Amino acid sequence: MMYKLLIKMKNREVLEFLTDITSINRLILCWGMRSKIHKNTTIEIVGRPIKIHDVIKFRYMEVDFTDFLKKGEKVMSKLIEVTGKNGKKYCTDRTLITGIDYFYYEKEEKEYTLLIIKDKPCLIVQETLKEVLELIEKSEAKEKAPIINFIKLTDAENKRDVYINANKVTAISSQTENTIIVSVDDNLVVVTETVEEILAKIEEITK
Repeated sequence: MMYKLLIKMKNREVLEFLTDITSINRLILCWGMRSKIHKNTTIEIVGRPIKIHDVIKFRYMEVDFTDFLKKGEKVMSKLIEVTGKNGKKYCTDRTLITGIDYFYYEKEEKEYTLLIIKDKPCLIVQETLKEVLELIEKSEAKEKAPIINFIKLTDAENKRDVYINANKVTAISSQTENTIIVSVDDNLVVVTETVEEILAKIEEITK
């Protein structure tokens, strides 16, 4: 388990760390004994020395990595990769591009594409205007694409695991007491799980 730790210092600086409970317990212990320890006593948190007597207060909270990863995936889906004039690769948020123009570099007698980015310096890239627009279009399509959610069920005939895309399930019906037919697009899959178990699996991965 990881924690987000915020420390307010005497100089009004607020330090933010992503750390484990061991570092937090060490901070709690030292800060609680600050009246008995030397004024220059320091502890290290994520490689940074913290002077205990300079700490005014601190607080911490558990980090929900599931939510963090979802947010990260959302941000990543908006990025496009372009090549700068110097040949280096850059990732930029397509939603912050407010304009695209041509840029003629006289020294090289070569034409580049200029990306005008909100609240940031413009970016000169090697991709043509058409290529940039194609990158933006692909990124938008990728972001809108449905997430494939697989559930694991048990084949009624051979008892082997079978993985089904929950997005493609169109119907679930009982055949006998021990077998359930799952309709996946135009295919029928006979499994041993109950209707309730299948619905629970679908609900769990689509929360």
